[in-house]
Amino acid sequence: EEEEEEEEEEHFTATDLDAACMLLGGVSFVMVLFVLVNTTDPERRRYAWKVVSNTISVFMAVLFFSGNNQVVEDFFGQFGLSEGTMVVVHFMHCFIYIAIMMLTIGYITGVLGPNKSIDFSSEVWVYADAMLVCFEEEVVGVELTNIRAEKRKDTKAKMSTTVDEKWGLEVSVIKKKKFKEVAERRNKAWSILLAHMGGFAAIDACGEMQQHSMFRTSPLTAFVPVIITTGIMSLVFAGTLFIRKTIKPIKQSHQARETATEAVLEDARYARSLHERAEMVHEIVTEAENDILSLMVSFTTIQVVRFLITGRLPGEEGEEEGEHFSSNILNKRHVFILWFIGVLSLGVAMLLARWLGIREEKIEEAK
Repeated sequence: EEEEEEEEEEHFTATDLDAACMLLGGVSFVMVLFVLVNTTDPERRRYAWKVVSNTISVFMAVLFFSGNNQVVEDFFGQFGLSEGTMVVVHFMHCFIYIAIMMLTIGYITGVLGPNKSIDFSSEVWVYADAMLVCFEEEVVGVELTNIRAEKRKDTKAKMSTTVDEKWGLEVSVIKKKKFKEVAERRNKAWSILLAHMGGFAAIDACGEMQQHSMFRTSPLTAFVPVIITTGIMSLVFAGTLFIRKTIKPIKQSHQARETATEAVLEDARYARSLHERAEMVHEIVTEAENDILSLMVSFTTIQVVRFLITGRLPGEEGEEEGEHFSSNILNKRHVFILWFIGVLSLGVAMLLARWLGIREEKIEEAK
């Protein structure tokens, strides 16, 4: 009997323990995430959703870019192109993402395409109950006439209620610039995704340049491609800024805006809406371009720092292969140096963000 009990006793291996910890950790993570995105504090809820959105965007951008980049390398690799030519190919790959991003943002905002007739400055009533399937949809028909604020002709009201005729429910509604908010959300989603893909393509172009025999001789020469790529990207961004200025001046007085558009636009309200579109394009494209440049500069600069610490430049994707990167040569000292540089960079970024915040506050006060 004792032998049978021993046979029936289950034995857990290290793999079983790892799987159990992963399962519990995953469930706990999802539960914490649900708590954060449903917290009563609007600021915490906003930043939680922002982190989730950016994380999903990064993963999607990595997958899309990896697939596209592999196709590009396989196609042009069959022609036996030189390293310098492949650098040009990677730059063109990056420019394609920037062009697609510009066209997408222009189409969503209505600067390009059939959406020009949509008035961004107009406010409409939308459903404010997040539990309804029609959440944030425009209130139309009988429900619109049933809004209490409309019945008492209160034009200043921003919040009210209406009665659903079908179910006889009283539903909360709010008045806001729905079309503008929808355009902003869609622009954010597409611009972040395409900016990340453009940033990865810029990293690939700069990394290919760093691997060239001309630049991989020392950390100083390896940093030269970072400067060259930054200069090229800055020229491209200056070109996009010129294009945006030709669409509509980004900064001008209200009187100048009306004078400039009177000959073309009959409605002054539509003129203000067009100016809002131009400013939205400028703001979103500028933020996306900053993301592209910051991704490229941060990754390739760290490549140079690792070269300075270990004495050998890592591969294009940051991999450490070969005899030089064996465990006998790389040690804890290298890890601690990289960790210290990371913490130092974080501290500098926090101080810079604080300084820029104070500077913007002073500018607003001066206005």
